[in-house]
Amino acid sequence: MFNKKYQSVKQFIGKVEGGVFKRIDENRELFELLCKECPEVLSEKPWVRGWLSSQDRFLVELAEITEQDGRGHHVRHVEWHGC
Repeated sequence: MFNKKYQSVKQFIGKVEGGVFKRIDENRELFELLCKECPEVLSEKPWVRGWLSSQDRFLVELAEITEQDGRGHHVRHVEWHGC
């Protein structure tokens, strides 16, 4: 029973809304957009960088523990300081 549930979760993470890699990419794209277009948001509200960083760490760990490596590469870890 556990294995069936795990496989369902793994499939969900890999496919829904583009999958976990899409979520990682979009979170990082949002950070890059804020750096480029609205850097004052990140300097005036530093917790926003923390939110995005925390989301990234969560999604990367989720991809790793559910073995979402079907794209043939490891998830790239990024640093979240400075734009």
